[in-house]
Amino acid sequence: MPPAIRHQSPKRHGKTFCPLPFGLIGTAIVGLIARTALGDALVRMRKCPTCGSRSLSRRRKVISRATTAQAGHGMMHTHCSSCGWDRSEPYRIAQRSSSNSSSGGFGGGSSSGGGATGRW
Repeated sequence: MPPAIRHQSPKRHGKTFCPLPFGLIGTAIVGLIARTALGDALVRMRKCPTCGSRSLSRRRKVISRATTAQAGHGMMHTHCSSCGWDRSEPYRIAQRSSSNSSSGGFGGGSSSGGGATGRW
């Protein structure tokens, strides 16, 4: 019977890779994107202020797109299919950040203070 073969993990020198920050950033981005869509979908669960039925729908229309020079704006339309109630209200679209930003679009910040060693 042949001897058992041991598999050893390779030795690593230096810092180890920690995927946690990338996972958190990815989760935050997905959350921000889904927030508007989820909010518009959940409006169906609210009661109509006129008839009380749960038949509201919402759609958004962009009037002017956001640029690096200025914010954009649009109109949000809420409608009840039971009684015909309508409401339109403006909403703001955040100004786009410049693509030549050195912060990478995440607002910069500091990464010091990472636990017991204080280094990252």
